[in-house]
Amino acid sequence: MTELIDTKRPSILLLSLKFGLLCAVSAIGVFFITIATGDNPFEGGPKSWLSTVFAVLIVALAHQSYKKNGTGFMAYSEAFGIAFLILSISIIVSGTFIYVYSTQIEPNLVSDIWTKAQSEMEKSGQQESADFALGFAKKFFWAFYFAGRFIGALITSLIVAIFTQKKNPEPFS
Repeated sequence: MTELIDTKRPSILLLSLKFGLLCAVSAIGVFFITIATGDNPFEGGPKSWLSTVFAVLIVALAHQSYKKNGTGFMAYSEAFGIAFLILSISIIVSGTFIYVYSTQIEPNLVSDIWTKAQSEMEKSGQQESADFALGFAKKFFWAFYFAGRFIGALITSLIVAIFTQKKNPEPFS
């Protein structure tokens, strides 16, 4: 009779928590670097992609760790799940920190965006629609901020999982 070999798999939750917190720290670091260079972190630009680059690298390291400490294989669904969990933890931790910092410590970061947008709309002669649009945007800014980050995490997870998965050639052995 064939004996089944018990291979211990690493805990996906602990792995995701560890790498998710690392990803959150890197996102907060990029946030402060952007501020230190005199840019507004909410205006986008090339520096805003730096967090995404770090996130992809951290997820790839987590996938490598999962394969190394487990069976050596990782299905697409596992790769996606780990990536999305890491990025979700990072979004919750770093997003909460950035929210508190931007609303309590340095509220000018967000208000500068509204001032800039209003002056651009006034230049183009859209004063009435500017008031409505900016009022709407101010009410839902943080909801859109978090929703956008979660959508980005979903897309990033789907793409990274394609490249980091390693299918087991004998799944039933």
